[in-house]
Amino acid sequence: MLILLPTQGLARDTWKTNHLSGSPEPDRPYNLVQSYPELSFTNPVLITGNAIDGLLYVLEQKGKLYSFSESDQSVSETNLVIDLNDTLDAAAAYGFTFDPDFAENQYVYLTFIDGPNLEEGTRVARFQLSGGATPKIDPATEVEIIRWKSGGHNGGCLKFGPDGMLYISTGDAAPPSPPDGYNTGQGVDDLLSCILRLDVSKTSAENPYDIPQDNPFVEMDDARSEIYAFGFRNPWRMSFNAETGELWVGDVGWELWEMVFRVVSGGNYGWSVTEGPQPVRTDLKTGPGPVIPAVAAHHHSEARSITGGFVYRGIHQDLKGKYVYGDYVTGTLWALTNEGNEIVSQQEIVHSNIKVIAFGEDSKGELLVLDYAGGIYKLEGNPVQMDTSRFPRTISATGIFSEGTEPVSGVFEYSLAHPQWQDGATAEYAIGLSVEENVMLQRNGTMLYPEGTTLVKTLSISESGKKSDTRLETQVMFLENAQWKFYTYAWRDDQSDADLVQAQGRLRKIIVDDPLAVGGKRELEWRYHSRSECMTCHNSRATVLGFVLPQLNAYSGKPADQHRGQVHTLIDKGVIQLLNPVGGKENAHSVTGLMENLPEFHSPFSSDKEAAVKTYLAANCSHCHRPSAGGNATIDLQYQTLWENMKLINHRPTRGSFGIQDARIISAGDPTGSVLLYRLSTSGMGHMPHLGAKSPDAMAIDLFKRWIEELDVPQADELTVNVDPQLISSRASQSVSGALAIALDAYAMPTREKTLAAIRMDIDGTEPPLQLGLFQPFIDPSVLPQTLGTNVDLQRVLKLSGNATRGRILFLNTQGIQCKNCHQVGSEGKAVGPSVEDIAKRLDRHSVLESIVRPSEKIDAKYASYVIETVRGQVYSGIVKQRDAEKIVIVDVQGKQTIIQNDQLDFIERQDKSLMPDLQVKDLTAQQAADLVEFIKSSR
Repeated sequence: MLILLPTQGLARDTWKTNHLSGSPEPDRPYNLVQSYPELSFTNPVLITGNAIDGLLYVLEQKGKLYSFSESDQSVSETNLVIDLNDTLDAAAAYGFTFDPDFAENQYVYLTFIDGPNLEEGTRVARFQLSGGATPKIDPATEVEIIRWKSGGHNGGCLKFGPDGMLYISTGDAAPPSPPDGYNTGQGVDDLLSCILRLDVSKTSAENPYDIPQDNPFVEMDDARSEIYAFGFRNPWRMSFNAETGELWVGDVGWELWEMVFRVVSGGNYGWSVTEGPQPVRTDLKTGPGPVIPAVAAHHHSEARSITGGFVYRGIHQDLKGKYVYGDYVTGTLWALTNEGNEIVSQQEIVHSNIKVIAFGEDSKGELLVLDYAGGIYKLEGNPVQMDTSRFPRTISATGIFSEGTEPVSGVFEYSLAHPQWQDGATAEYAIGLSVEENVMLQRNGTMLYPEGTTLVKTLSISESGKKSDTRLETQVMFLENAQWKFYTYAWRDDQSDADLVQAQGRLRKIIVDDPLAVGGKRELEWRYHSRSECMTCHNSRATVLGFVLPQLNAYSGKPADQHRGQVHTLIDKGVIQLLNPVGGKENAHSVTGLMENLPEFHSPFSSDKEAAVKTYLAANCSHCHRPSAGGNATIDLQYQTLWENMKLINHRPTRGSFGIQDARIISAGDPTGSVLLYRLSTSGMGHMPHLGAKSPDAMAIDLFKRWIEELDVPQADELTVNVDPQLISSRASQSVSGALAIALDAYAMPTREKTLAAIRMDIDGTEPPLQLGLFQPFIDPSVLPQTLGTNVDLQRVLKLSGNATRGRILFLNTQGIQCKNCHQVGSEGKAVGPSVEDIAKRLDRHSVLESIVRPSEKIDAKYASYVIETVRGQVYSGIVKQRDAEKIVIVDVQGKQTIIQNDQLDFIERQDKSLMPDLQVKDLTAQQAADLVEFIKSSR
């Protein structure tokens, strides 16, 4: 038994007024508790058993398959069944299952890959397993079943159905971008993006499998008869309902949605024409049959990488018969019931901090949850019946502060070496420890936080016309039952207290002084983030972002014996304790126990530009842009990552070039050829971060520019591709690069005043969106196109009686809303979007108004907006009207058609925003909006 003793050493005050516990919302009904606590695996991807030999089996991604006793919770040793990498040179493994007649034939099946991006790199093979309590697989018994292309999405799940057939999932084998890069999702002429169904009852080397004659495409010309269903992106884990025979599949989404499908024979599940409810590749012809919608689709605000589960049949009565599944990124589990393809009920049952990579079942039908970090978990009923009314609704009720933001005893202030950029706001930080245990700093630089640790961050901003800074919000995150919880309190206008922000977050408008803005003032739309948005950044790969060693150990330039950072102060105060310190346990509470050469962040003002840039990327970007943290790009921006492994300098962007010719993420010596600098500089399309600050960080932009200018061109290799110097020398004449160069001059102090004057004289708001986004911070907002509003009361508008005659005038003649520029009514207007007559036939009054106010909520696949980039760097945006083997035809918002030959295409990406601006009608009165709806509905 492990006994935790109170820490001995320097005494510190314990935080005794902590009232943060529980939740303002009803708690989830279940927790995850660890099973087999003495076991840990390296990147496991599958757990299963067979109810025959009393063993459980865990497959690691690198190809090792282990077994251990299911009944022994204290088991500490595992049996290596096979190492596919060692014996068969496998690069990765994804699937494992037992033959229905395993008791008689000892057959098992494995999915593994020979290497990435091979035409037949993924294979399924049958083996024999023998050995009793310590089973082994003899690689010599391999009988290959089937192969398909390996790549970014391999699928590889294996399940025998109630019909005795082997079902196999396959992905689209493509990287994240462009979506469905091999155009395979809607095809049934290859094995990708499918669920396959094979008869392996008579497998032999000469006859690896038979085709069941009731497979849906057996009689279709040019179709692969192995296919059972198609239209999946990366079907990650599937299972059968043991009672009904229903096949459930979790399909990992692309940009917006995660899907759970109930799969039927011959079903088309949409990828890549659709992703959940949203259209994606309207340029593709759909495959046979209508697209079947997901039973459950989760937006990326609540899930990022779905993991398919099981219909539960364990000991928890209220879960029996419900399909339980989870999300790899957020650690959330859901349970749903269905009637056919319709949801009857859906409930969030667990919130955890594990990477839910797979589910399994033990011999009693109890659900097993596998953590990619190596642990195995089971569901346990949450014994706490939470009184939600007790959760503090104001910051004063939390017990953190005595007055204003003055910490109480036991709450300790600290500062960071390099705070995140947050639209010019400043931050105060504190940590509260309500137990005697300290934060433990390990030799590898990571920290262990005791139960009850509370981290506090108060953001303030200098509002225009006010003498003192305005406190905007206090964010708190606290550790309870080994899980971090996140809440935000919004400060009142009179600064007397701060109120708990509702779960979905909210907005606030503030005016700040800004030398870059017209008139020196800028309106900011401050976002109090939702709870799920907090979890997106504070993900399980980077949960704590501020109270980490390099942030607490600011570079000072002093010799080691003279250097002191926040970490030294916090050790002296008894907040941080050293685990395995230098010199032995007696130094656990002394800075002399610290190792040399600790990681240290540089401040934004550091004279070491390279270190300052690396620090900025780590502090602002690496919580997403690191392996398995949710960022879609392949870059790794963690501070400890070597430059050559960050995949930045002279690496081609994988998420679009934004009109920059022959762009690189960072183009050495070429600032205006660097996509990362464009993303930092723009307020429009492609702005980073996606979640967080919305205004560009002028100081950081100038730092990155100066750093890139001094970068040496690296040696070229397969991934590092250098740019033609002649192209670099002509950047000023290129549209987006030229605009970026002007914007960079506006951010730089020596050239700012002259550049701002020129921008405001020349820019009138009609520029193409990529260029206009770069100029947006410097020009009068009134010349910008209408953008999103936030407070339209749809019901209020719908209660009004509209006038069709006035609505027709608004539609055809009113400046600012310009309906006729994209929609035809009769012979008037342009046929970019659907005609008014078509809209009137399809939509009721509520849907018409909703499509006007929030056109991006539901986008008809035929009218989805695309951005297309040619090999010469030309960028077009609009609706794809035609695509065939030779060309693509795109229509822009002015109705102009452009024909682009396929061999000139470099990049095509569907946008999640409609061509029609959100709330384009925000300046209309409620009556005018009602008139417009009435005109549209009367035009049938």
